[in-house]
Amino acid sequence: MFIYRELKALYKQRKKYFKEFWNCVEITIVVLVLVCVAMFLTRVGLVNSALRKLEDNQGKFVGFSRVASWNELFIYMVGIVIFMSWLKAIKLLRFNSRMSMLAKTLRGSAKPLASFFLVFVVFFMAYSCFAFAVFGKDLPGFYNFIATMETVMGILLGSFDYLEIEEAQPILGRIFFFSFMVFGSFIIMNMFLTIVLDVFAEVKEQVMEQ
Repeated sequence: MFIYRELKALYKQRKKYFKEFWNCVEITIVVLVLVCVAMFLTRVGLVNSALRKLEDNQGKFVGFSRVASWNELFIYMVGIVIFMSWLKAIKLLRFNSRMSMLAKTLRGSAKPLASFFLVFVVFFMAYSCFAFAVFGKDLPGFYNFIATMETVMGILLGSFDYLEIEEAQPILGRIFFFSFMVFGSFIIMNMFLTIVLDVFAEVKEQVMEQ
């Protein structure tokens, strides 16, 4: 019934169907559920095939690596379906005034946050490249560029070991850490909060007028 309802709405609305965010969520769930059903049936077939080989070749090695890999992939897909299904609960909360304010705030701050995101990416990538070049050979958290980005993001969020950085590079380590904390925590993050709070104040005024 769920699939029929969505396909009927898709047939009636055509391209307009995909302009609504929740419609995209619904059709994504439909596709993922069908994929999960197909994967489940495939997994059953692989398990039965492996068990038959095990019975026919007693005492010989029978590999279950393919079954295990397929099972792991199936669990990932089920996890995504559950996540998308729980995401629909937010749709029910739109009737709550506070959630409505939150949705309007996010909608109103989308454009300024997009510009802010470009600035943040440039800032973040610059410091990640610097950290990888300086600490890559000395610290395990900077052994490759992906690990470096994770570590730099951790520093921005407050998870860091300053002494380790200072011991690896006494001068450049201090310059990196203090400049990153000043620009990252005190300027970049405050810019983000200012944008969101400014839009929130406007939305709050509109709600009070209504």
